[in-house]
Amino acid sequence: MNCVGNVGGAIIPLVIGAIVGSTGSYFLALVLFACFGVGIGLFSLLINFTKKIGVED
Repeated sequence: MNCVGNVGGAIIPLVIGAIVGSTGSYFLALVLFACFGVGIGLFSLLINFTKKIGVED
């Protein structure tokens, strides 16, 4: 998960710059972030918080 965050941190500024450069507005960039937020929220509902992680006996 840390790897994905680092890759996103490197790529997203380029994507946002391309969006703002082509449209001249930050609106689509904000919509993109809103969609990511909704997606993350929906995927977090799939997490099984009752599952034990670690060494089994």
